[in-house]
Amino acid sequence: MKTVCLRLDFEVASDVRETIAKNLYWTDRRITDVDVSEHDHPTLTITCADDTDEDVLQAQVLADVRLMASQQAGFPVRTVYRHQSSRPYSLPEQQVYSELMARNWVSPELRGSFTFTGIMADLYYGLDRLFADLAKELGARNVYLPSLLDTKTLLKSSYLDDYAHLGNYVFHLHEDRSTLALIAAAHAESEDGLDLSRLPTSAANPEAVLSPAACQPFYPLLAGSALAERVLVTGYTRCYRYESGATRGLRRSREFGVREIILVGTGPEVTAFRQELLDLCRDLLERLDVGGELATASDPFFIDTAARYRMFQMSFDVKHEVRLDIHRGPAIAVASVNLHSDHFGKAWDIRQADGSAAHSCCMGFGIDRWCLAIFSQFGFAVRDWPRTLQEVVAG
Repeated sequence: MKTVCLRLDFEVASDVRETIAKNLYWTDRRITDVDVSEHDHPTLTITCADDTDEDVLQAQVLADVRLMASQQAGFPVRTVYRHQSSRPYSLPEQQVYSELMARNWVSPELRGSFTFTGIMADLYYGLDRLFADLAKELGARNVYLPSLLDTKTLLKSSYLDDYAHLGNYVFHLHEDRSTLALIAAAHAESEDGLDLSRLPTSAANPEAVLSPAACQPFYPLLAGSALAERVLVTGYTRCYRYESGATRGLRRSREFGVREIILVGTGPEVTAFRQELLDLCRDLLERLDVGGELATASDPFFIDTAARYRMFQMSFDVKHEVRLDIHRGPAIAVASVNLHSDHFGKAWDIRQADGSAAHSCCMGFGIDRWCLAIFSQFGFAVRDWPRTLQEVVAG
């Protein structure tokens, strides 16, 4: 492996730096690690395979970074609300992660997937109970949201148009006796794990994908319907996104838990409810006494669409995030409020009473990230946490 350092001669907004660090792995598959410094004019430190042509790589990387950074200046992140915790911050992110593993409260199954025990599990499930109760107070009814989705669902909603690279696709072996006979031979010849390269599979046309976004499977339930009243639901599910080399502990996992709130209704109903969700975000920061902010945001879109979509999302305030402070590190997004307008209404032919397409919005709580931020801010002695958080853990 070798390292390539590039100092950028132009400014890059803090939220765009995350997009850069996440997406540059797709510039060249020989890139194994990307680090973006936090200075005004950031430096990119890229680790790549020894056979990489440095000149070609630098040209490709700079072109992609300029594309992602373009059109950002006129649409900076805007802080809507800021809460400063009454308690001092304690632990940096890497120390939290190391300590959680040392206590066996977090155990990696593979990179980006974990088993939780101890206080980590208590906090995780306690937070989900809290978020579920808040959703019910808003009037939401329970739904069960699956983690295994038909690829047609994500194609129809256009999710795969921009996020196909994040998919964890599901396939199976072909139903054939000769296939079964080949499996034992494949196991015997492979020393590094399961090798299916010579077996017939459905991988070329996968019929399923692990859910990358919690709200996606709900809209098909309303397909072709005319709503007599708004529909408000909440559910919990596991979500999956392939982040390549950007996978980082609990900050960016391959598998993570989400508590979702979804509203489908008229434009005015959705606009009013979105404000209720933003108010809920403020209340949570104060209630749990966690340091963080509610701010406008944009999704970390893929390289070719980042500039265009960021400009749209930031100019119309369609996305807000709750970002919690991490000791000596960048804040982490733990929840998002997303205004879809009539996107899903049109995609699934969900209509209002007047026949026009229904509108929708959703809010997702990333529970794993909430846990990381809470341990970073308050340490591991629950007795020293804010009382409301002690009650969350105690259930």
